[in-house]
Parts: sequence; structure tokens; C-alpha cells
Amino acid sequence: MPLALLPLLMALPAHARPCDGVAHDGDVAWDGVGHDTLDPAFRAPGGAVPAGSGAVRLRLRTCAFDATAVYARVWDGRAGAESLLPLVPERDEEDPALGPVTWWGADLPLPSSPRVLYYSFQIEDGADVDGYQDDDPASAPGGWGGMSEDRDDLRSFQITVYDPAFRVPAWLEGAVFYQIFPDRFRDGDPANNPVDGTGFSYGWDEAALGWGAPFGARCTGEDQKRAACYAGGDLAGITAELDGLAELGVTALYLNPIFRSATNHRYDTVDYMQIDDELGDGAAWDALAAGAQARGMKIVLDGVFNHVSADSVYFDLYGRWDAAGALTSPAGPGANDGSGACESTASPYRSWFWLPAHHNAARTEAGETVWCQGPSGLSTYEAWGGYYHLPKLDFGEPAVRDWIYAADDSVARHWLRLGAGGWRLDVGGDVDPGQGHNADNTVWEEFRAAVKATDPEAAIIGEHWSDPAAWMVGGEWDSVMNYRLRSALLDWVFDACAGLGCDGGRTFRDNDSIEWRDNGTIEALGTAALGRRLLGQLEDVPPPAWNGLMNLLGSHDVSRISWVLRRISGDDAALAREKLRFLSLFLYAWPGAPTVYYGDEVGVVGDSEWDGWVYQDDPFNRVTYPWAERGGSPDLDLRAFFVELGQMRAASPALRHGDLTLLHADDADGVFAFSRRHGDEVALAVLRRAGSGPVTVALPDGAAWGPLEPLFGEVGPLDPASGAVTVELGALQGA
Repeated sequence: MPLALLPLLMALPAHARPCDGVAHDGDVAWDGVGHDTLDPAFRAPGGAVPAGSGAVRLRLRTCAFDATAVYARVWDGRAGAESLLPLVPERDEEDPALGPVTWWGADLPLPSSPRVLYYSFQIEDGADVDGYQDDDPASAPGGWGGMSEDRDDLRSFQITVYDPAFRVPAWLEGAVFYQIFPDRFRDGDPANNPVDGTGFSYGWDEAALGWGAPFGARCTGEDQKRAACYAGGDLAGITAELDGLAELGVTALYLNPIFRSATNHRYDTVDYMQIDDELGDGAAWDALAAGAQARGMKIVLDGVFNHVSADSVYFDLYGRWDAAGALTSPAGPGANDGSGACESTASPYRSWFWLPAHHNAARTEAGETVWCQGPSGLSTYEAWGGYYHLPKLDFGEPAVRDWIYAADDSVARHWLRLGAGGWRLDVGGDVDPGQGHNADNTVWEEFRAAVKATDPEAAIIGEHWSDPAAWMVGGEWDSVMNYRLRSALLDWVFDACAGLGCDGGRTFRDNDSIEWRDNGTIEALGTAALGRRLLGQLEDVPPPAWNGLMNLLGSHDVSRISWVLRRISGDDAALAREKLRFLSLFLYAWPGAPTVYYGDEVGVVGDSEWDGWVYQDDPFNRVTYPWAERGGSPDLDLRAFFVELGQMRAASPALRHGDLTLLHADDADGVFAFSRRHGDEVALAVLRRAGSGPVTVALPDGAAWGPLEPLFGEVGPLDPASGAVTVELGALQGA
């Protein structure tokens, strides 16, 4: 260090604050800039707001005398247009940590119709122009942001502007869902089990299916990887277990596809109007629907409307169907009249599909292009993900809309009239980019109108793994599969990881929790950060939908939760089981509809498989339910815990319908506490991630409330003077 600098350095304050001595020097002082969407001092009102409800006040803090101009750059997702909103200085003040600061503010007028608005800030100090954006809108939206030299940085904060008339079906609020992959749950009718070697399999060389094995032993080892490997589960098996599901407190069933298809997963629909033969028939559906209705349960069906099977009468890649929808013999290209879209340009279904492909041309697993007949030679065709057996429907074709939802005898209306309580929309974002983003594509808006006209209480639940706001401004979906919540909770309980999929023990990766997905890898998250992350997620969703969000830990599309928890618990199965109990208690207390993937309540594991690069979840997450009378070993103590959770939920209107107040989220004591209020009831939830000992939490207006009634766990008395309650908790415990 040059000696000449020593006097200058010695003259500086021991702890200089970022805004001390800052003046207009042509260089924005980044450390003084701030905006927090969760703090009403920076944004009021916060969260999603009704359309036409006035304005949102936006404020930005900078160091005093450090900015010559501040703007909010606002992008209207529906209009596809940007505007600049000038902020003006409101006041100067002394911040103890920062020094002298200036608060800038402006009112952002709200549009009269639903949409999603995105905004960031542009800060100018003379010629220096910088940006302030959301630092992580994908996995941890809202809250504080961060500075960037790139004023065009697209990591924006957002304001969801929703229809003030938006409401979700009453039964969906606080429902308890049970998701069933039908082939793997229970075999109730052996007569409909497939016959060895007779199933269609897209030309794959299938081995004998081995139907002599007992239920639960089929589709194991290498065999389970085959899409034509069936375990025999069916609708009759679900009907037989309705009383057991009712004991769990289940009020809604979500069934993976049940319609005629060529695979066990049935995401390749051949005929939407027929129950798949291996699952039963119309009578089996009627029995299930009636049994569910008698127990107060709704059934949500899987609407796979983005694509169909290549082996359908509509597409007929293999030339197996005639115009009347009957199988031809012998099968093979050219064996019928060419009525399928892939067979002939004159097919009545030709306009239903994308020929030629516009994005993902159909290809085999070996990467070879698959062709259809074209006007002069051959043509490519669009397939979901490029998978050749899943040709994508073109909803720009009116006949497709009529077929799926618009016509009186459409698929969506037909099954609602036969007892379905709603639809889950597979890869819903691939069909329509959302009302909040696009004014031209109206598929899900029209779908909603058709569904609600048929049954106003039918639920529409989208599949989307990140921010769902574009589809949930009031005119399309009622709910979404809440994978963002799952990601945050897994981060919260991450402890340690060793071996494959781990990065120095600091993170865990599988094909769902990975860098290129919005949720990223699984890595440790503190309790305070969890609170801000969850509130940031709820900011994106209209409050009328909060209690209908499909909150899940497991599904058919992610690794089994017991396996994941073991991997992020240092391979400690006992610790993983405690974490499953802990997170499930959280789900049953948090706003939304807790969802149990079949078998998770009895500890089903289903190890994912390492493919040489990353762990793959399916089909290993679709193992059969371990029925004890058929040789399985269900964890009945764990199941009893889920029964208790269901009883807790049923006993408390506040847990099903209440609003939310986050009371405590602190790394120092590892405690996360919140209240839910509905009418004259308040429910208080206290969960401890780490530490031990007594925890004291104050209820909002607690001094005005009467005696506490424990719903789960042991709770001390309410102190009438302070309105606080003391709970004795250890790590991974709650009350």
C-alpha cells in the first residue's frame, strides 16, 4: 500500500454507511437502492389486486442526492406493451444503517380488465443508468430485488390483476385430495386384466406380461420401465377403497388418465369417450362416481387435451383404424381407407393437427424423424416434446374446440354430466399462454365458460410448475398443482446429501429439481427465507384462489417424497419419515388443498434410478400400493398420522377457508408460525424446523379470544393479558 494513502484511509469513519457522503457523482450507489414487495412501505396494496380497483403505490428508496431520475418500467402482459412511470421524490430521511436516503413514489393505475403487470426500476444519476429488478422471480418471487447494470434485465416484479368476481368452487376450498395412478392402486376386477402379449405397444418389442404374479409383484425391475407393463389396478379397486379414503379425510380424488389408451400411464388418448378396457367400463365408472358422491367426494379427471395417441382413429399413424373407428385387419399402413390425419391430406381430421411441424417434429427415441403423408411426398408433424406417439392438437381449428369442450356433446361436458367434479389440465400452458399474457388465445377462457355452464361447481386445475398467474386472473383456471410450494419446503428441510446427484453435500439434483427448471436444485433454505419465499409465491395468486391451491409433496411426475427426503437427510430413512410427517402437518395447516399421492401415507418409496447423468423419477414413482393382504408392508402408524391430519382439517373451518397471517419465521429459533382466521375462529399453527424448548407466539388480538382448543399436538393455555400461547416443541415438531 502506498504510504501516501494512509492519512486518507485513517480519516474515514470506522464503519462508513453506504449513503454517507454520496452526492450526484454520475454513479448510482447500489447499496442504497431498495424495493420490497412484501413491505407496504414500498408497495401498497401488496399482492394480487382486483382489476379496476384504483392504483398501486410503488416506492423505491435510494441514497439521498444520488439519483437525478427514477422510473418504473411497466410491462402489460396482456397488451404486450411497455410504459415508463416517473417516480417523484416523496421525502428524505436518515436511515440508521444506510445514512441519508430519499424515498421516491408514484401511483400505478390499475387496468379495468384482468392481466399480469410486470415492473422493474430504472435509476439515473446523470449519464449512469442502472436497473433494479426482482433478484429471483422464478423460485423466490417478490420481496427484495437487486441492482443490475442492464436496465433491460427481464427479472421483473409482478402484479397480478384479477377479475373481482373470481371465485373457486366452494368444495375446492380446503379439500383434501388423494391422487391415484389407476393401474398401480388396487386390482378390484381381475377379469379386466390384460392378456399376455396382446396389447398394442407402438411397435416396441414387448416381453410377456406375466399375469400369474400377485398384485404388487408385477412391473418391477427392468419390466417396470415398459409403458405396456400393467399391474392390474382399475376403477373397481378404487371403488372398493372409498371407505378407507374417507377415513383419511379425503374429500376429492384426482385420477390420472382413465380413457382408452395404449400405455399404462394413458397420457396418449385413443378415445376420450371410453374407459380403458383394463380399468373397467361405463358401469365401473358409474359405480365409482356414485360411491364417491355418497361419501361427499369429488372426482377430478385428467384432461390430456394437448395431444392424442398416434394410434388413434383421428391420427392413425399405423393405419389400424377405419373411418367408423373400428380396428382393421390386417393392421399396417394402407390397410384402411386413409381417414386418419397422418394417412391422407384428404382426411377429415387433417386440420386437427400440425402438419408440417412448427416446433417439435416427431422423432423416435433414436432421433429419427417420423413421417406422415404430405401433399407431395412426406410431411413432418408436431409432437409434444418431439415424442412421435403424441401428435399435438391444433386448437386453432374450430372442430377441435367443439370436440374437446364447445359442443354440447363434447368431452369436457360429457364426463361432467356423468359425475366428474372437474378437470386437471395436463401441460395446460402448452395449449394457451394464459389470459393474463395473451388476448388472442382464448382456449381456456372458452373451456371455463363451457365447463361452468355445465356445472358451476366444477373445478379447473392446471398443471404448471412455476408462476401460474397468467392462467389465474379469473377467467381460466381455479387452481394449479403447486410445485413451487413443494420446492420451497424441500429446500427448508434439506440437511445433507452424499453420493450421486449431490454437489459436495450442498445440493441435490434429480430430473425435476435441476438447474434449468425454475425451482432449481434442492438446497438449504432458512426459516426466515422460507417465510418470505412463501409469501412471495402467494403474492402472484389472487386471494380467492389461495385455499383451492393443490398443495402437494408427491405426484406421478416427481420422485417419491419418501425417497427424496431420505436423499436430503444423509440417507437416514428414520429422519426422512419424521420430515414427511412434519411437512404433511405443514400442508394440512397452510392455505390450500393438501394432496396425498397414493401410497405416500404408508411410506411407499419407489427409488428413482440413476441414468448416468441424473436421477429419473418415472416410472419408479408409480409403484403399486403395498396392500398387506397381498404381501405388502404398509406403514400403518404413518397412515394413522394422516388420519389424524384429516380429522384436524375437518374440525377447523379456519384451516379450510381462513385467511393467512405470518406471525413468526426466525432462523434463531427455527420456528415458523402462522394464523388462519375464518369468521369467529382463529387457528394457530406453530412448526419448529430446528432447536428445542418452549416457544411463545402471540395470536392476533389474542387477548380477546377465549380458551384454546388443541387440534394437533400439545398446547399451553392462552395468556389473557398478552394474548400469547406457549408451546413446547423439538426439531421437526409442530402443534
